[in-house]
Amino acid sequence: MKIRNGFVSNSSSSSFMIDIKNLDLKTYDMLLHPKDYFEERAKKKWLEVQDKYTFQEYKAYIYKNYGLGFTYEWKKTRAKNKILFYTIMDNFDLYGFAIWLGINEEFLEDED
Repeated sequence: MKIRNGFVSNSSSSSFMIDIKNLDLKTYDMLLHPKDYFEERAKKKWLEVQDKYTFQEYKAYIYKNYGLGFTYEWKKTRAKNKILFYTIMDNFDLYGFAIWLGINEEFLEDED
Protein backbone atom coordinates (compact mmCIF):
# COMPACT_ATOMS: atom_id res chain seq x y z
CA MET A 1 0.00 0.00 0.00
CA LYS A 2 1.21 3.48 -0.84
CA ILE A 3 0.63 6.02 1.94
CA ARG A 4 0.64 9.74 1.21
CA ASN A 5 1.17 12.31 3.91
CA GLY A 6 0.40 15.95 3.27
CA PHE A 7 0.08 17.32 -0.23
CA VAL A 8 1.63 15.78 -3.32
CA SER A 9 3.06 18.35 -5.71
CA ASN A 10 1.48 18.46 -9.16
CA SER A 11 -1.03 15.81 -8.14
CA SER A 12 -4.28 16.10 -10.00
CA SER A 13 -6.09 13.02 -8.72
CA SER A 14 -6.09 10.56 -5.89
CA SER A 15 -8.22 7.62 -4.86
CA PHE A 16 -8.41 4.79 -2.37
CA MET A 17 -10.90 2.31 -1.03
CA ILE A 18 -11.99 1.43 2.49
CA ASP A 19 -13.33 -2.04 3.19
CA ILE A 20 -16.55 -1.40 5.13
CA LYS A 21 -17.44 -4.97 6.10
CA ASN A 22 -16.05 -4.47 9.60
CA LEU A 23 -17.17 -0.89 10.23
CA ASP A 24 -20.01 -0.02 12.55
CA LEU A 25 -22.73 2.26 11.17
CA LYS A 26 -21.50 5.36 12.99
CA THR A 27 -17.93 5.04 11.69
CA TYR A 28 -19.32 4.44 8.19
CA ASP A 29 -21.37 7.63 8.49
CA MET A 30 -18.34 9.52 9.85
CA LEU A 31 -16.39 8.66 6.71
CA LEU A 32 -19.22 9.82 4.49
CA HIS A 33 -19.76 13.06 6.44
CA PRO A 34 -16.42 13.99 8.10
CA LYS A 35 -17.33 17.61 8.79
CA ASP A 36 -20.40 16.57 10.78
CA TYR A 37 -18.38 14.37 13.12
CA PHE A 38 -15.07 16.17 13.42
CA GLU A 39 -15.99 18.34 16.42
CA GLU A 40 -17.68 15.45 18.27
CA ARG A 41 -14.76 13.09 17.72
CA ALA A 42 -12.17 15.76 18.52
CA LYS A 43 -13.82 16.40 21.91
CA LYS A 44 -13.71 12.68 22.77
CA LYS A 45 -10.11 12.26 21.62
CA TRP A 46 -9.08 15.48 23.41
CA LEU A 47 -10.09 13.94 26.76
CA GLU A 48 -7.11 11.59 26.33
CA VAL A 49 -4.66 14.52 26.08
CA GLN A 50 -6.39 17.35 27.92
CA ASP A 51 -3.52 17.54 30.41
CA LYS A 52 -1.25 18.59 27.49
CA TYR A 53 -3.51 20.76 25.31
CA THR A 54 -6.49 23.06 25.56
CA PHE A 55 -9.30 21.98 23.24
CA GLN A 56 -8.47 24.76 20.77
CA GLU A 57 -4.78 23.71 20.74
CA TYR A 58 -5.77 20.10 20.12
CA LYS A 59 -8.06 21.06 17.23
CA ALA A 60 -5.23 23.13 15.73
CA TYR A 61 -2.90 20.13 16.12
CA ILE A 62 -5.37 17.85 14.32
CA TYR A 63 -5.86 20.35 11.50
CA LYS A 64 -2.10 20.75 11.11
CA ASN A 65 -1.20 17.07 11.25
CA TYR A 66 -4.09 15.70 9.21
CA GLY A 67 -4.76 18.70 6.99
CA LEU A 68 -8.41 18.72 8.03
CA GLY A 69 -9.24 22.08 6.55
CA PHE A 70 -12.14 20.55 4.63
CA THR A 71 -11.47 22.95 1.77
CA TYR A 72 -12.51 20.31 -0.73
CA GLU A 73 -14.67 17.25 -0.36
CA TRP A 74 -13.73 13.75 -1.43
CA LYS A 75 -16.14 12.22 -3.91
CA LYS A 76 -17.47 8.85 -2.77
CA THR A 77 -19.06 5.86 -4.40
CA ARG A 78 -20.00 2.48 -2.99
CA ALA A 79 -18.84 -0.72 -4.68
CA LYS A 80 -19.86 -3.99 -3.03
CA ASN A 81 -18.37 -3.93 0.49
CA LYS A 82 -16.10 -0.97 -0.15
CA ILE A 83 -16.29 2.79 -0.44
CA LEU A 84 -14.18 4.33 -3.17
CA PHE A 85 -12.98 7.84 -2.31
CA TYR A 86 -11.58 9.87 -5.16
CA THR A 87 -10.68 13.40 -6.06
CA ILE A 88 -9.12 15.44 -8.80
CA MET A 89 -7.68 17.97 -6.34
CA ASP A 90 -5.39 17.76 -3.35
CA ASN A 91 -7.49 17.28 -0.23
CA PHE A 92 -7.01 16.81 3.47
CA ASP A 93 -5.38 13.57 4.59
CA LEU A 94 -8.43 11.28 4.59
CA TYR A 95 -6.22 8.25 5.20
CA GLY A 96 -4.89 9.91 8.36
CA PHE A 97 -8.41 10.92 9.32
CA ALA A 98 -9.56 7.30 8.95
CA ILE A 99 -6.74 6.15 11.25
CA TRP A 100 -7.63 8.94 13.69
CA LEU A 101 -11.24 7.70 13.68
CA GLY A 102 -9.90 4.34 14.85
CA ILE A 103 -10.17 2.36 11.60
CA ASN A 104 -7.55 -0.38 11.50
CA GLU A 105 -5.04 0.10 8.67
CA GLU A 106 -5.67 -3.43 7.43
CA PHE A 107 -9.12 -2.26 6.26
CA LEU A 108 -7.71 0.60 4.15
CA GLU A 109 -6.61 -0.01 0.57
CA ASP A 110 -4.83 2.36 -1.80
CA GLU A 111 -6.61 2.36 -5.17
CA ASP A 112 -3.55 3.51 -7.20
